[in-house]
Amino acid sequence: MVSFLPDSLKYRQMIAKATSDDEAPSPGFLQEELKQLTHDAEAWRHIQDALMARLEIKSSNVKLKGLRLLKVLCATGSPNVKRDMQRRTHVVRDCMHWRCDPHPSMGELPAKMVREAAQEAVNAIFDSENPPPATIPSAPQPP
Repeated sequence: MVSFLPDSLKYRQMIAKATSDDEAPSPGFLQEELKQLTHDAEAWRHIQDALMARLEIKSSNVKLKGLRLLKVLCATGSPNVKRDMQRRTHVVRDCMHWRCDPHPSMGELPAKMVREAAQEAVNAIFDSENPPPATIPSAPQPP
């Protein structure tokens, strides 16, 4: 079936599914597909805009999933992801100070998880020593 949706809308829908406002984990297949799309400059531009918009939503679940997705894309996506995100860290840095109403059963834990995920995302964005997975040295064998 031929899709008549503009690409930007398709990418926005993918980001919305990956960062849904529920406690279920983000689907791994969406992360893999988004990771592959980061190698296309036009697709990455739309994905980046959609992800930044989702990070501005006032929901701990959406922010947490968005920050974790951003960390994955920085670590395993195109090298352009880090470069482009270094220019747009203000939204991620705002998440480092996230406060929200306490969760009925978890209290302040969701807000704390968002702040920790934001710190991890910033570290991934500015990590210059992240070698490709194939070049990580193996652990020395015990004698």
